[in-house]
Amino acid sequence: MLADYGFDSVRLTDNWQCADFFAVHKDDGRILKVRHMRRTMIERRHIGKDLHVCFPIEGVWHLVSHDELIRIVEETHPSTLETHSWTKLGVYEWPTAPLWAREKLKAYALDS
Repeated sequence: MLADYGFDSVRLTDNWQCADFFAVHKDDGRILKVRHMRRTMIERRHIGKDLHVCFPIEGVWHLVSHDELIRIVEETHPSTLETHSWTKLGVYEWPTAPLWAREKLKAYALDS
């Protein structure tokens, strides 16, 4: 799907710096480190790693910088960052994306 946006994907067999694959843009050589996720999720260990995350919301794949996703959560639903899961475990995931996230993340949807 990223090929439609000019990216070649290079699968990593070793989960390098939390990334599952690189997305390399064919025109400008820009390289995105991407973590593939099964659902909307944030992890403290990903903060500041220049990592993008991709995940489906209602069958539509989204690609967003993890740090931007944290910023969106802070801005839109800050109580998430006060939960036991985030404060003690450093991870928060939603079984299905909440309505506020669906709305805010529309800009990061990958149209197929």
